[in-house]
Amino acid sequence: MSKKNDKLMNELENRFSDYKNIPNNINKQKMSLQASRYQEEDENVGGSRGSRISNPTERVALMYLDDPYIMQQEKDKKAIRETLDELGKIESSLIERKYWGDCSWMTWKEFSKEVHYSSSSISRLKQKTLMIFGRKINRLGSWD
Repeated sequence: MSKKNDKLMNELENRFSDYKNIPNNINKQKMSLQASRYQEEDENVGGSRGSRISNPTERVALMYLDDPYIMQQEKDKKAIRETLDELGKIESSLIERKYWGDCSWMTWKEFSKEVHYSSSSISRLKQKTLMIFGRKINRLGSWD
């Protein structure tokens, strides 16, 4: 693989492995947006009727829906779920165990020994998983 593809695979793996942190990441972003909402200045200094939504609850909901970071996190979460569904039970359980389970601290080589699979089989599973995930988030183009 080229350096460009290695970099892309590393990016995909980082995003994939962050699955368990997504709800926390979204909550942190929402709190940050809430805090910034109170620092906004009045845009309606002329006194006429403003174009801003008057319902604060609706305004906050729209702020969350329009936030690019939250949208990306939600997209990643959905893509990871779909990826695991596409893999099937055995492959999915191996991936879950490696990324978020009792073997998350292991290298891929150590993991292959732990689960009694060859290193090449586990490497293919990792690549297959990340390629499916990449396709789901529309990030993969052609592979050199």
